Amino acid sequence: MDIGTNAKLLYSLTGGNTGDAFQISGTGGVITLNNSLDAEALAYYTLTVTAYDQSGTGPNFLNSTVQVFIDVTDVNEIAPTFQSALYTGTVRENAPINTGTAVTVKAIDTDLLPSNKNIIYNITAGNLQGSFIVHRN
Repeated sequence: MDIGTNAKLLYSLTGGNTGDAFQISGTGGVITLNNSLDAEALAYYTLTVTAYDQSGTGPNFLNSTVQVFIDVTDVNEIAPTFQSALYTGTVRENAPINTGTAVTVKAIDTDLLPSNKNIIYNITAGNLQGSFIVHRN
């Protein structure tokens, strides 16, 4: 076991820190966020951490490296968007209730996790007489 300054370690991020997303405490080795992350842009990081003894120079200067894998967990931060800005449909005035399709709308959500891609459709305006319903399938 080293003693004196050789027993004190300095830590450094020496690889894989894309976009300077992380920082490391030089004397404690604690890795923290330095910038915002986006799982859709980069879902994981493989950081290389190097520990040095504090002698820093000479024949007794020693270091060791390790890889640290960090997964970026997706959150539901992307709102769904409709594939078209306007939808138009036609319905006969004498069409039986609950039959036929007036129009089919389609939205997409580009979040990574399937649980964050669930889209629920609702009619939020313009259906004053309740003539239209949204089918969930």
